[in-house]
Amino acid sequence: MSFTPYMAKLAHVLFLKELPVKFLTWVRRDDKTTAFDPSNIHTSVLLLAGSKNDSKFKLVCIYIIWMFKLFGSVVFSKDKYYICSRFENCFPVFIASFFRRIDYIYADRDSLFSTYNWPLYLKKVIKFVETQVARRAKIHLLPGESRRFTCFDNVVVVPNVTSEKILLTARDLFNSRDTSFRAHYPDKLIVYINGWVSPTRGKSHIVNAIRSKRLADKVRFLVAGDLDEDIKAEIFIIENATYLGRLSSEDALSYYFDSHLVISLYDPSVDINRKAEPNKWWDCVVTGTPFVTNYGIDTVCNFNGLVSYFQIDYDDEDSLKNFLLTFNFDNVNKLKDNYLVSENGFCWDIKVSNMIDKFLMHRVQ
Repeated sequence: MSFTPYMAKLAHVLFLKELPVKFLTWVRRDDKTTAFDPSNIHTSVLLLAGSKNDSKFKLVCIYIIWMFKLFGSVVFSKDKYYICSRFENCFPVFIASFFRRIDYIYADRDSLFSTYNWPLYLKKVIKFVETQVARRAKIHLLPGESRRFTCFDNVVVVPNVTSEKILLTARDLFNSRDTSFRAHYPDKLIVYINGWVSPTRGKSHIVNAIRSKRLADKVRFLVAGDLDEDIKAEIFIIENATYLGRLSSEDALSYYFDSHLVISLYDPSVDINRKAEPNKWWDCVVTGTPFVTNYGIDTVCNFNGLVSYFQIDYDDEDSLKNFLLTFNFDNVNKLKDNYLVSENGFCWDIKVSNMIDKFLMHRVQ
């Protein structure tokens, strides 16, 4: 369950509430992680299939199989309370709720209708279905007001801030390292790239920057997360890049303390990207690490006064490389040093814990 930062936070909240949890999941054959779950999480793998290199057609087929398997598991189960992350996990529970009494939270991290550039008629159909799923949920959990697409009173907004436990553990991990990258490369700009690197999240920009021989003497790239083989190949032959692998939430966050700048790009032609309020930006806030994103993201202005950020032109695939070439190294050091880490200024844990209490007050008969 702790495979992703969002679910790791949720797992910890459920652990503190001493709630027994059954985690229903689909596992891809090449999934690897350093994360581990609290003792109250019991994992049930309903499907073991696919890999990150699958074709889109095969991936769609596996998603359909997954939804049928999840529906069958839920409809014949005696469990009454479900927390569903994303549409493909909530839709089968929504359908099952017509066959037996179920209460569910729809943790709507990225609405499906706005995630891809669908044909207009198909987008309307998907939005209609998602609206019905959201309507039937006891709680429709969103990461920001910009993601609201209904007028229902079941909406709860909790920003993608890390939990206090993960933040404190990450800081301890950073402090316990013998040598930090900033200390080991004192004359270099430490640039952190983590998470999902895809064509709609600046893949071409990142590859162009990593390949740049002009940046070799100025920048040290730290790269973490699942990567396509072509990006891995680039990293392994570039002397100024380090691949950290797939990390736990705590490990991944610890490298923010070691970095001068975080890369976080989003293709603004994709509807949901213009409303991005990602974990990365909030991770930058709580660790005081500036980030660079691109123009065309409506929500970035919400971070004014919280953390320093910079913007580049997404239409120019060399814009990241050129930005780093001209970036003032002294300024980023001053920016980093001027920020203080706040453990108590954000309360994802408390808000979600209160939300779960409210959810469990609806006793299914």
